[in-house]
Amino acid sequence: MLFKQYFIFYWVKILLIKVTISLLFFPPALNLLMGALVENNLSYRFFSGGLFLFCLEQCRMAIVDLNNYFIATQDYKNKHISFYFFVLCITIALEIIGFYWMYYYINIGATIILLSQLWFNSLAKIKISIVNQEVIIYPWTINKRIGELLGALLGIILIILWTLNIYPLTMGFLMLSMMIIFTTIKYAIPTLKKTLKKLSLSSSNK
Repeated sequence: MLFKQYFIFYWVKILLIKVTISLLFFPPALNLLMGALVENNLSYRFFSGGLFLFCLEQCRMAIVDLNNYFIATQDYKNKHISFYFFVLCITIALEIIGFYWMYYYINIGATIILLSQLWFNSLAKIKISIVNQEVIIYPWTINKRIGELLGALLGIILIILWTLNIYPLTMGFLMLSMMIIFTTIKYAIPTLKKTLKKLSLSSSNK
């Protein structure tokens, strides 16, 4: 009976995390989408479009990372996981502050968000993954996060140049292009590979 109650409580907690994070990220995501669709300034529209995709990505990753953390704590409890959770919470808080700040100053809000990425990828020393319902905790040092750090630094450079009105249309287009390329590499290509693999297996079984 106690196990059943604990199990129900655990999944209610996970559900509440998903709903809460989604609700927190939804208003700024909608604001960025509207900026990408109706704003007169084309560079602003490009910029908003890129940040809209980034907002969706960060919302998803916040849910995934928190979910993986709470699953991992069922089996593991040590100082590395506790510190990871501290870094993760600060990162999500900074992201939310940054996205809401975009209602007033989109460049400052975007800078806060990208600084949160530098914070997370510099200090999070582990990576928690759930593979086939098994918790795997990898040592994930800064050397393995070079891509994320460089991406955040490049984003900050684009924001500074856009703010200084140095080729703003180009900077906005690069921001949007960077997010489209990132999304394609992370989601579209793996999904296409899985689909082709399933089709190949189904055709070979016939």
